[in-house]
Amino acid sequence: MKTVLVPVELHTQTASTLATASLLAKLFGSVVEGAYLRPAFAPPLGMEPASAIVVPDVPFDDAAARTEAGERFASELSAAGLARLGGRGENGPGGFWDAARVLDDELTGRYSRAFDVTVVGRPADRSGGPRMATLESALFESGHPILIAPPTAPATMGRNVAIAWNGSTETARTLAFSRPLLRLAESVTILVGEDERPGPSGRRMQEHLAANGIASELRVMNAASIRSGEAILAECNALGADLLVKGAYTQSRLRQMIFGGATSSIIAKTEMPVLMAH
Repeated sequence: MKTVLVPVELHTQTASTLATASLLAKLFGSVVEGAYLRPAFAPPLGMEPASAIVVPDVPFDDAAARTEAGERFASELSAAGLARLGGRGENGPGGFWDAARVLDDELTGRYSRAFDVTVVGRPADRSGGPRMATLESALFESGHPILIAPPTAPATMGRNVAIAWNGSTETARTLAFSRPLLRLAESVTILVGEDERPGPSGRRMQEHLAANGIASELRVMNAASIRSGEAILAECNALGADLLVKGAYTQSRLRQMIFGGATSSIIAKTEMPVLMAH
């Protein structure tokens, strides 16, 4: 995980997002690239497309906001002990601010294809915080994992890792992306359900990790709990985990919007870093 992208917009979780990215950079000697993320725009006003008017959520000076975002990026990474880099070709751990790059939610997903992981803040349920649209763009369009930063900066990350295993393709893909982190971890626990689900069992995945030099333990949860995001997070807290690895939307997003689901609950409520892929 040598290349890390952080779309930077100023909000209450900017510091925690950059602190989480800095922890990752220190683990792998990564280069953290920051780029300005424009605020979301309001839906068009007016009845006809020809008369629609698009306005920002709040008035802002784009140039001033870009400058302030770059300064905040540099100061937060410096406070975390990362070097300020002049370009992508330099060695990390350090941070590089791409002053010429301007992202929006749609562009974030496309641009993040050139990075090993994209770090985003946990979406907020209020205006001005991290947006779900940013997270989903990176999750579905990058072809790489995302790391969701909690609202409060974690003290550690990746020492004690929990894996929420449900036998799905999405979780298998996330597990493959997570191997560099798992190899550095002091403890790895696979959370599995007591019911048989389609796909390899938790025991089989434990053997798979062992074949790749990763020791792990199994923790069996009841059938209802392994499907509950809140129960998974509670189990992680009981284990003292500082990172959760979870496949994203192994049920459809539409189903989760209607009935709820583990992914949606974890994204909304996590207080620890979460590595996700779809």
